[in-house]
Amino acid sequence: MQMCNYAIPLITLPYLTRCLGFYQYGVLNTAINIILYIILVIDFGFNLSATREISQKKNNFVAVSKIFTDVIFAKIILFFGVLVFTFLILKLIPDYQDVTRLVYFMLPQVLSSILFPLWLYQGYEKIGYAAFINVLGKCITIPLLLIFVQNSKDVTNAAIILSWSSLVPLLIYYIRSNLPRTKFYTSRCRFKYLNRTLANALVVFIGSIAVNLYTLSTPLVLSIVSDFDQVGYFVAADKIRAAFIGVFLIVGQAIYPRASALYNEDIIAYNKFVISIIFYQIIVCTFSAIAFYYFMPEVAPIILSQNKLNVEELSVIIKLMSPMIILIPLSVILANCVLLPQRKNKQYALVPIITVIIHMSYSIILCEKLGALGASYAILLTEIISCALLAYFTFKDRLIQLNPAR
Repeated sequence: MQMCNYAIPLITLPYLTRCLGFYQYGVLNTAINIILYIILVIDFGFNLSATREISQKKNNFVAVSKIFTDVIFAKIILFFGVLVFTFLILKLIPDYQDVTRLVYFMLPQVLSSILFPLWLYQGYEKIGYAAFINVLGKCITIPLLLIFVQNSKDVTNAAIILSWSSLVPLLIYYIRSNLPRTKFYTSRCRFKYLNRTLANALVVFIGSIAVNLYTLSTPLVLSIVSDFDQVGYFVAADKIRAAFIGVFLIVGQAIYPRASALYNEDIIAYNKFVISIIFYQIIVCTFSAIAFYYFMPEVAPIILSQNKLNVEELSVIIKLMSPMIILIPLSVILANCVLLPQRKNKQYALVPIITVIIHMSYSIILCEKLGALGASYAILLTEIISCALLAYFTFKDRLIQLNPAR
């Protein structure tokens, strides 16, 4: 299922860049990033905090229904607040008229984020079904894009298809759900419950927004200080990189439960497991990064198949992204398999906060001076800093030991 999330954008990438051109593709992805920002605020860490509460009370219909009501009500309130703020900001940016129009058309994706209870599926441990219906919605976009997107004038059609497809899992949930039905208690739509719900998720929200801020903000910064062509170049290259690196990230996330269990059961086995994972990951990712560096600049122009493609600039951007194939999976392993199992929550939250502050200090200047190249330099530098900080906390606190005490 996770591979589909990386593969589908890669499948649609060449078609969209060819039909829309890099300028309109940049406009489209700027609007997508704004929608993702809105969703990030609305989700507010509920996917972890609400999941934890439901998993503890899943046999209690009334308790689950109260949690369901509290989270949905909180999301609705957050939606109105962030929506007003977003459109006030958009009004202040002169070149964002086309982006603002697309954001209006893409709001149904936000509606899906409010009403589709992913956290409920996670709490009931039925995430496989939720993943399946989400992938189903994304698969539907492929034939629709082929039919309704033919040239740069169809950017609105592309925005509608990519965002409205998120309504598919929402409709399936309300028509045919495999979860116990929940009740919405209107009597709980009170601010005293809202404050408690937000407080429970606040720590998770701070961590998640810090992690996502520098990745989501870079295309937006680029669109403001440079132009949408540069956004198109950067996003296209980054999608290729994300698809290439996806399998390593999935492995890093999948081994987290195993690492947590070993840490609690057998510290020696845990250390051997983590060290071997890091060793093999570095070897495999290094060879992959070398292959990406030398071969992808030749393959990318074929994938993107766009007449006005600046092959030389794209080649440099891709080469700059190649070290990330080593850095990002290594960071995921250090965070998910070292810090989290050992309950180093402070360090886990501190790293993304530090990196996002540092990233914003130089990304604006680099994007303004160098465009998509500057954005790539900024992301690479930030990933180096992030990985270095994680490694520092790991070795400073001796979280991995070759000869641990029994």
